[in-house]
Amino acid sequence: MAIAVWVMFLYSIARKRFNQLAQERNGLSICQFARSFDYRKVDTKIIRAVYESLQEWATTKNFPVIESDNLAEIYGITADELDYFGEEIANKTGRSLDQTENNPFYDQVKTARDLVLFMNHQPKTSVMKTLFI
Repeated sequence: MAIAVWVMFLYSIARKRFNQLAQERNGLSICQFARSFDYRKVDTKIIRAVYESLQEWATTKNFPVIESDNLAEIYGITADELDYFGEEIANKTGRSLDQTENNPFYDQVKTARDLVLFMNHQPKTSVMKTLFI
């Protein structure tokens, strides 16, 4: 019982913090987030997938994500949860998570921007590979 009360308390604090940030970011949308990247160099599917995944993580509906958001500080995302995000985004965007250690952003992902750029540096999966996995 005490654990349930504690979890609800932590959830209410997180929700209050997200609501406050959302008010401060009133008027921002995916458009501003997307414009912070060079669409000629960064796959727009990745930009959208990262934005939407972080929005789903936030406890406030339609939370305005900005590129400088620190994943640990703003969203409370741990290293293990970041692995989950990577898998989710890779699946949504047709990117491989093979040989991530060759990625220049390997072990460097701290912000929403870093996550977009990390995924953008991962190779695309082949159609045949995705059909048979």
